[in-house]
Amino acid sequence: MKLTLNWLRELVELTVAADELAALLTAAGLEVDVVDERRPVWREVEVAELLEVAPHPNADRLQLCRVQRASGIASVVCGARNMQAGDKVALAVPGAVLPGGHTIGVSKIRGVTSEGMLCAAAELALDVQVVGADGSSGIMILPSAAPIGQRLVDYLGAEDTVLELGITPNRGDCLSVLGIAREVAALTGARLLPPKFRIAEERVLARSLAQLDVEASDLCPRYAARVVRGVRVAPSPLWMQTRLGLVGLRPINNIVDATNYVMIELGQPLHAFDHAHLTDGRIVVRRAGRAEMFATLDGVEQALVANDLVIADGGGAVALAGIMGGANSEISDTTVDVLLESAFFEPATVRRTARRLGVLTDASYRFERGVDPSGTALALDRATALLVELAGGVVARGRLERQARRRWTAPAIRLRPARVNALLGTSIKVDRMRKALRALGATVAAGSAGALKVVPPAHRFDLRQEIDLVEEVARLTGYDEIAPTVPAIVPAAGDAPEADDERVVREALRGEGLQEMVTLSMVAAAENATFPGLPGLGETVPITNPLSTDADEMRRSLLPGLLRALVDNERQGESLIASFSFGRAYGRGNGAGGYWEPRMIGIVMAGVWPARQIGEVERPCGFGDVKGAVETVLSALRIPAVRWGAVGDEVSFLHPGKAAQLLVEQDPIGLIGALHPDLIRERDITNEPWVAELDLQKLAQYCPRRVIFQPLPRFPAVQRDVAVVVDVGFQAQRLLDTIAEVAEPLVEEARVFDQYTGDPIPSGKKSLAYAVMYRASDRTLTDEEVNAIHQQLVEHLVQRLPVEVRR
Repeated sequence: MKLTLNWLRELVELTVAADELAALLTAAGLEVDVVDERRPVWREVEVAELLEVAPHPNADRLQLCRVQRASGIASVVCGARNMQAGDKVALAVPGAVLPGGHTIGVSKIRGVTSEGMLCAAAELALDVQVVGADGSSGIMILPSAAPIGQRLVDYLGAEDTVLELGITPNRGDCLSVLGIAREVAALTGARLLPPKFRIAEERVLARSLAQLDVEASDLCPRYAARVVRGVRVAPSPLWMQTRLGLVGLRPINNIVDATNYVMIELGQPLHAFDHAHLTDGRIVVRRAGRAEMFATLDGVEQALVANDLVIADGGGAVALAGIMGGANSEISDTTVDVLLESAFFEPATVRRTARRLGVLTDASYRFERGVDPSGTALALDRATALLVELAGGVVARGRLERQARRRWTAPAIRLRPARVNALLGTSIKVDRMRKALRALGATVAAGSAGALKVVPPAHRFDLRQEIDLVEEVARLTGYDEIAPTVPAIVPAAGDAPEADDERVVREALRGEGLQEMVTLSMVAAAENATFPGLPGLGETVPITNPLSTDADEMRRSLLPGLLRALVDNERQGESLIASFSFGRAYGRGNGAGGYWEPRMIGIVMAGVWPARQIGEVERPCGFGDVKGAVETVLSALRIPAVRWGAVGDEVSFLHPGKAAQLLVEQDPIGLIGALHPDLIRERDITNEPWVAELDLQKLAQYCPRRVIFQPLPRFPAVQRDVAVVVDVGFQAQRLLDTIAEVAEPLVEEARVFDQYTGDPIPSGKKSLAYAVMYRASDRTLTDEEVNAIHQQLVEHLVQRLPVEVRR
């Protein structure tokens, strides 16, 4: 929100300097981000009057002008031709400095002395619309009322201080000069100076020229309009163009500028329709009722849905309510009669339509946060008076108006002074509280049991309960009056279980040399199609109003974000990327109804591990590395036995021969493997990535609730190896499962430690080597005992599985 200090002074008796005001507002919760003092270098440019314009005696393209200054008559040579005797102009007198550092002096131009320079707007770096008496552009032609000798910066109001405030979403009442003036008055006790104006109405009734019907009063509780006939569309006066430019608005014409001016001044967005383009002279506020296309002022075809609120005429929609007008009723150079709109639209309906269409305007920004419904008529009349002042015309008698209720005040709030002081740790007297709240515009009366009955003003949508008023008392009496105290610290129960799980896993993976990455939750639809995530997510969750096509769905997997980060790091020359990421996957309608957001962990590893000592060679990342990272996660969470199984055809993003799924009690909890070669080529990845994704939410269900510690073994373990020849497609996990089924109490652990293909192993076969650890808790096992048990185990494997023992 931008406003100028001079504009603010017009609405409140302001006596403090800009820096002091900025500190005052910031301390009260209205943060002033920028204080920009605008001091144009052309301070010596003044208003003058052309007495005579004659051809230059020695140049066909130049003119010799006699100019009346406050101090006398000057002779100026000029190349423009859009002026005539009697025009008021901007004269840069000798000694004046123009933008770019050019200093004006007395000079001779083609033998004739020139005592200054007549300035065009561009030469003063002014973004204003200026035309001469003949309609052409050239030097600035000022209004005839401009006083001779006045500095141009003073006449235009160009020398000012611009304040830029960061207004929080709950303070929509401060999105105007009047709103900030109210705050200044409440904080300093200064007197408010509401804008003064009067409207002279003609005898013709407004209701004879236009008809108003509000069909959606639930979305538009108040709507008002006036009709002004016989206007002349032209550029706005230079002072208005300058002021609008200072607050960041582009001048358009006197009609539109009048509505924008009042919006900034009073906070009420308005809209002007060309009355001639309103079919049957009707205004109907209604829902769109059906899907249709509508062209807005910016030339964009918007797709409306049934519940969008529109302003329509006898033929169809002419504006998106509270957002933007339509191209079919906009103000143009041929406009003669204007219908001026001022309304209160429910914030939710404006927000919903604006977000869905991706259209953000100054009007929608204010309506979304709430405008003052009691100020609708005031803003309409102020804009009407300003429009007539700028564009002429006559005002039809009366307003066209519909409102769903007569009073716009909020419900009364019970405020207990003792509660205020208890919460703030203060001893503020009741009279002071009453004074502070009345300064806001609230009505304060005595209530029961020593409480106050407070009715907030209509423009303060954020004051709805007692604690809101407590904050206002603290804000207006000054936070510096609240004595600093050390709050009592109540011991917390600790982190939530899921936070504790993440902390344990994070520390374990960092200890293994992996780095954590944070990725976005929104991805392109194509990414979700490629990486559908783990089973059970249900349908994809689309984003209604995506910021871009690269972020139009909520992610189903963490892998797309990790792979994008991998590509970025490879392009920066990183030789090893070993990273992990925590986050949520998103789905809906997975059988439980509603949405499903399981916590996930993703892992990606690619590149080469650096040599750890002299003479050691670098080695590329492989399956063992990512498998080790997954086992680190499982170990950190103390997950019991995990099975490794084959993946189905639906997991198309992994290499078909280098992929596996993880299961706990037949429940799939993750995937692991190498990225599919096609995806590696598509993404221009240099090194083969190994990836894994685990469902932390499921893993948490299998974490032991109690951790039981056992003493260290007193007796040594004995290892026996067994190597078997199997088909190439045989899963190593099957043999481990069969060993577990035997339930031999002396078998402590079994693991795979080698796989081999080649001579002398036949084609289509492979050799798997397993290590089996035997241990007794009460004695040292003898070789005879171990050999006997091991022989029985091997025989059982041969009977149950299609394996052949290698000798």
